Amino acid sequence: MTGLRLLAGLLLITAPLTAVASKQCTDTFYFTHQADLSAALEQRGIPHELDEDGDYELSIDGHVTYLIISKRALTLYGAWTGSDVGLEEMNQWNLEYRFSRAYIDEDGDPVLESDLDFEGGVCFSTITTFIETYEGSLEDFVDLISN
Repeated sequence: MTGLRLLAGLLLITAPLTAVASKQCTDTFYFTHQADLSAALEQRGIPHELDEDGDYELSIDGHVTYLIISKRALTLYGAWTGSDVGLEEMNQWNLEYRFSRAYIDEDGDPVLESDLDFEGGVCFSTITTFIETYEGSLEDFVDLISN
């Protein structure tokens, strides 16, 4: 009887994990087609241009942000000049915000970055959620560096 209880307990524990693992998207995206990134940006209503390096220059609420494409990840990157925000505020940001990081670059400018690991592919909805999350962080970040 103990063996049956153990087996039943294992099934109860692993059942939710199996359900999550079996939930797959039908639009797995491997970043081989630039048009797919354009589609994600257009869906969010974000004006964008492809630059000579194959990266995107975006305008999110009037703020220039770059969508940098590398072999393993997408990076959203924005830097601002003319702000006197310091390291203490950047450290506080990094304590409070989970899906982005803030720092002062080598020119003394505040930077906001976020990464999406796409090794193995991601769903189209993951890309749009990544962009949407950055947009929310960007709004708060601009408020921080403007004060």
